[in-house]
Amino acid sequence: MTVSRVLNGATQGFSEETRQRVLEAVRELEYVPVAQPMIHNRHIETRILGLVFDGTPFEGSWGLPTFLGLRQAAIRHNYDLLTLLQTKPDWMLGQEEFQFLDRRSDGLIFITPINRYQTLQSLAEHQVPAVVCFTNDAPESVPAVVLDDYGAMRQAVQHLTAHGHERILHLTLSLPRSDFRERRRGFDETMKVARLKPLVMSMNDDAEGDIAADVAAALLQKIRRHRITAIACSCDKLAYWVQDIALANGLKIPHDLSLTGMDDQVESIKRGLTSIHFSSEEVGRQALETVVQMIQGKHPPLKSVLPVELVKRASVTKPVAAK
Repeated sequence: MTVSRVLNGATQGFSEETRQRVLEAVRELEYVPVAQPMIHNRHIETRILGLVFDGTPFEGSWGLPTFLGLRQAAIRHNYDLLTLLQTKPDWMLGQEEFQFLDRRSDGLIFITPINRYQTLQSLAEHQVPAVVCFTNDAPESVPAVVLDDYGAMRQAVQHLTAHGHERILHLTLSLPRSDFRERRRGFDETMKVARLKPLVMSMNDDAEGDIAADVAAALLQKIRRHRITAIACSCDKLAYWVQDIALANGLKIPHDLSLTGMDDQVESIKRGLTSIHFSSEEVGRQALETVVQMIQGKHPPLKSVLPVELVKRASVTKPVAAK
């Protein structure tokens, strides 16, 4: 009874010494408190699929459309969806994968997973069906449904070079994610094919105040020093930031600086931003189809790459010297 109360977060009825002894034993034994439905180590079907939103907030521009795709496919296959929200208890320190091993669901879908490699590896070892979306930062045995991030940046660069741009900067975020790495690779290789020098600048996603001002100053300095005529951003959010900085410093887009983004958010239409369009709903649908196939004992592709499309708007034109 004491062990149960400690693991359920109770704070009274036992000493702190006793609590620590229980936590130490739990960690040493690698105990997993099995909720239902397990019997004799055999999983009992729940018709529930667990969703884990990491780098993509549910209410974000990718999150809700992805959920709608998941929902459509879940209804078709007669599954309920469970969004996992519980915080990790202190007895699970360093063993976060345990919270996904109680088999309260038949399978798991991770939407833009962050620091989940160990968890996903453990799920694969325990034969728990799991799929990741938007990134493939996972063990090779875990299926991933991703966008053609490489092709997206290739389309953006080719669009800029077709307008005569040669001094193009790739502005990206310093995130350890495969989607941003693929966009960077797409930029570098497409520039090299065009026999142009790849110029890259990375920045933190959370830059604010004086730090953000310093980054903006560094960007403007880079534009002037390298005589940059176009910027290919790794996401629309960065492109909006560049637009605002350009406006505040007397640079006209696209007259002085052509610009592309990626995400094709609603605001991109309002801003006239050339961007990369894709279907988050289709990512969700494909991810759920994949995990259902795994539950059924089938072997879906380990990597599904979904197409993207360049949407041309008013933020790109020929550089001044070429007009």
